[in-house]
This record gives sequence, structure tokens and C-alpha cells, in this order.
Amino acid sequence: MKRFFRFLFASIVMLLLFVMGWCFPTVAGAADLAVKAPIYTPSGYVGWGGLYISGYGLYAADTAAGTQVSNATGSFLADIASAPRGPGVGGAIGYYFQPTPGGIVFGPRVDLAYAHMTGGGSIPSVLSVSNATNYLGDVDLIVGLPLGDGKLLAYLGGGFAFGGAKPNLQVATLQQAAADTSTGLNGLAGLSYQFTPNWQIFIEGNYFQLGDKSLTMTDSTGALIATSLTKYHIFEQKVGVTFKLY
Repeated sequence: MKRFFRFLFASIVMLLLFVMGWCFPTVAGAADLAVKAPIYTPSGYVGWGGLYISGYGLYAADTAAGTQVSNATGSFLADIASAPRGPGVGGAIGYYFQPTPGGIVFGPRVDLAYAHMTGGGSIPSVLSVSNATNYLGDVDLIVGLPLGDGKLLAYLGGGFAFGGAKPNLQVATLQQAAADTSTGLNGLAGLSYQFTPNWQIFIEGNYFQLGDKSLTMTDSTGALIATSLTKYHIFEQKVGVTFKLY
């Protein structure tokens, strides 16, 4: 799990260094900019470019059917509804580039959320399964297009994604569990409305397809009893606010 948080930390550092390099050019670069003609900005122009932070509430649900359980010979036993779902909160930091006034917006974004997603099911007196996801995150490239008067931004994005995976399998008195990070890809779409030059509200849908997790149940002699397979295909709905730092 530590390697993924190292990756997340490195991504945030790289994003900040990139933004600093863009916003604070060298003296020579600044001198070059001084002799160039200013970019024409139309009256009433609504700009989206700059460094921003976001906070949001969410509700997420695993759209996979459940946990598939097989016996020692590999024969299918049951597909038990254990898909986790629940609320959460999160935040993001990103940077938008807008090369031309009123034109396409694009840039990187790093996102991390705490989610209280749980689920479980059982066959009475035979077996039970439970599942949980306690965090979700992604490192994405966002591309957007201002609509109408420019205050409404429609955007798409996608990239690397990760989430907490905590499957649990119990057969009679025997139990097997795991708690680690599952990785994969994500895709998203959203709308953001700029009601002041620095403040925005947004709604966004995000689909995660993370790696599957398998558990193996054995007895005291090491003989195989059962295996389970849990899939992490999660849809997340966000509503939040964004503040543009500059």
C-alpha cells in the first residue's frame, strides 16, 4: 500500500513544480514576454485558467454483481450480493491551461477521497462474504469546453486510479480476509459553473475499474476449501465547490 501513497505524493509534488515553472518563468523569459504584444481579451471574458483546489461530498457504489464463490474443484457455488456502497468526502488539486480566451481548457488533476462503502451477503449456516472500500483516488488529465457565455464548463477526463479493497470470506468457522490497494483506470464527466472569478460549483460522475481481488480458503492441513473473486467496478457521484487560487 505504501508504494501507491508514494506515487500519489510524487504526483502532487510534480504538479506543483510544473505549475511553479509555468507561473514563475526565468528572468530572461520574463524579459522576452515584456516585448511581446498583449493577448487580446474580449469584453466580458470568463477565464478558467489557473491553479485550483476543490472539496466535495460523494456517494459511490460498486456496480459489479457481487462476490463469486467456488469450491475446491473450481465449481461455481454462488454469486453473493456483497457490492459495497456509501457516502464520502474528498478533495482535489489541479491546474487548468486556457491558451485562447473562451477556448478549450485542459490540465492535470490529483484527487483523493475517503469513502465509507460497505456491503455483504450470506448463505445461512454455509458461508458469508463482506466487502468494503475506504478510499478512492485518481491522477487524471481533464479537458473542458466553456459553453454559452463561458461561465459553464463541460469537461471529460481520465487516467490512473486506485482504491481501498477489503474483501472478507467466511466458511463455517474459518475466515480469510485482505486489506490492500487495488489499482486500475477511471473515466469521468462533469459540469462546473463559475459564479465569481474565483468560485465554482460542480457536479461530476466518475467510473473506476480497479483490479479484481481473490481470496483462498484452506483448512488446517492446507487443503483448499473455497475461493472467492470480488470485482471493483465503482461509480462515484460528486457535488462540490472549487476555489481558483490564481
